[in-house]
Amino acid sequence: MPRDGFGVASPPPNTRGGPANTPISSTKYNSVVDDVYQIFNDPTPVTAGGTGGSSVATAQAGLSVDSKAVYVAKAAGYTAVATDNNALHRCTATLTLGLTAAATLGNGWHLLVTADGGDVTIDPNSTETINGASTIIVHNGQSVFIYCSGTAFYATGLPLVFWGNVTINGTLTVTG
Repeated sequence: MPRDGFGVASPPPNTRGGPANTPISSTKYNSVVDDVYQIFNDPTPVTAGGTGGSSVATAQAGLSVDSKAVYVAKAAGYTAVATDNNALHRCTATLTLGLTAAATLGNGWHLLVTADGGDVTIDPNSTETINGASTIIVHNGQSVFIYCSGTAFYATGLPLVFWGNVTINGTLTVTG
């Protein structure tokens, strides 16, 4: 059973049944039945609602899904690279985590960083920024999710840190 350019299967021409009580020529339909079995056993393309793969790895690739998350403990300075995508870096000491150039890492690259033993300075490549700053600090006991757009880095999950007295709308005062 042929698939069109979008991966959708359709019956071959002249293989539809005739009016009721009309004899059916099995030769004409055997190839259609064989094709149906083949389609049920072949990976269905993503464009036809399938995964495009016959294994977990090829299905993940077809659907552009990350592989399983990776856990890594870091005790010294390190520069995150493309293969750190979807990883959790548990930093067990005060250190600097550099980031490879955003264009190299690409849109969708992401990393979870947990400071568990000291403050972690996140330092993007060269003149690149993260949340508009040249560096950010993840304080001991905190975590941050870093996302790369392919041109810039963004971090979320950073707690608010107050330095000194802050007054909001004249009604709330926070002393840090």
